[in-house]
Amino acid sequence: MKKKINWEKTILSLHNSIADAIVCLNKTSARIVIVTQKKKFYGIINDGDIRRGFLRGLKITDSLSEIVQKKPIVCKPDDPIQKIKNIMVKNQIYQIPIIDNKKNILGINTIENIENRNLKDTIFVIVAGGFGKRLLPLTSKTPKPMLKVDGIPMIEKIILKASSEGFFNFIISVHYKKDVIKKYLGNGKKYGINIKYLEEKKPLGTAGFLSILKHKKNTNLVVTNADVYSQLKYENLLNFHISQNSKITTTVKIHQYINPYGVVKTHGNNILEIVEKPSTQTFVNVGVYVINTNIIKYLKKNTKIDMTDFINLIINKKISCIAFPLHERWEDFSEKYLNKK
Repeated sequence: MKKKINWEKTILSLHNSIADAIVCLNKTSARIVIVTQKKKFYGIINDGDIRRGFLRGLKITDSLSEIVQKKPIVCKPDDPIQKIKNIMVKNQIYQIPIIDNKKNILGINTIENIENRNLKDTIFVIVAGGFGKRLLPLTSKTPKPMLKVDGIPMIEKIILKASSEGFFNFIISVHYKKDVIKKYLGNGKKYGINIKYLEEKKPLGTAGFLSILKHKKNTNLVVTNADVYSQLKYENLLNFHISQNSKITTTVKIHQYINPYGVVKTHGNNILEIVEKPSTQTFVNVGVYVINTNIIKYLKKNTKIDMTDFINLIINKKISCIAFPLHERWEDFSEKYLNKK
């Protein structure tokens, strides 16, 4: 059950920054940061805590005191292994710090079978049926997902990343020049995965194709556009979705717009204030989602609908839709090609 982790490298002081926690999570395999105060255990921080902090408006320079879990689940050094395992399974957590009665940190207990089950039960879906009209004439003979980035097709780059994280079952929605994609990727055997194709007889949009998907109830789908690539670990997105009991989780990225002018605020003829080059911060949709199959029933079969409209439909039905903010770098491959034209 135990996995060796250099847990000492997961320790940060309460006064470290969120940026320090991000670096720490990326460098270790523990998936948590242990926070101390005066060298004694104070709490923990995980990936979800950081992203929820960003949703509250925090910045990477803010202190860990803003996001730390002060009363996390911990275990004692003499707790039975089965007891620890049961706690992990019940609470869907992957690591529990080992703390003695004097708040000394003795290590971390980990379990891998929860995340393996999540990956095994999840289908990785790639939306690859579009015409790519914006990229004409490049897409006149080549479907957009097959345009190359760093020497390999966009869609292959996504598959390689997802498969390296442990995803095995893939579904690719295809329509325009589908045979080019199917011939190149095949059934996934050369990648050590399983690929199936969902063939749209007519274009169904970035969400409508899900209406013809044969699926199990209460299964999670990681869904990505074929031209979006991020340093994000899809597994972290999936775990966040599960922990929040979400039905749709949408990745978002902070976009900052700086007005190049001095903005004048007035009341009638009176000038109240002049703000020089103010900035506005918003969240923008990245194009990667986790969708629970239980809500696919709200789609009309074989009816075109894009993901943004589907999400608004779900929100209007008062069904949970959660934002997952990215701090990782991401690329829109289509935009890269457009900038070259």
